Amino acid sequence: MNWLNYVCNRTAPDNAMIIYFFALMQKKHLGYVTEDIKTRLQKRLKTEYWKERFDFFDLKIEHVIEQKFPSHIVSGGIPSQYEGDMERFYFPNKSIF
Repeated sequence: MNWLNYVCNRTAPDNAMIIYFFALMQKKHLGYVTEDIKTRLQKRLKTEYWKERFDFFDLKIEHVIEQKFPSHIVSGGIPSQYEGDMERFYFPNKSIF
């Protein structure tokens, strides 16, 4: 939590992925996500760059706003039209937590 707080607020304050996972840790550690984090993430997701990345990993602003995060990883981020060995995308434990 402390490390993500530092990265989210000092090292990479504009990185939407870091903000998302800091929100997840806030929810786990504090029991809620602060309004500042929700607002910052909403602002970052207005850019096409972050919209594409969130779509790719099936991350949603609603997870943060509603404070209901998924409990598992569905695809492991398999690129569309990938034709190689699919086994490299399946993890022994699909749980995020």
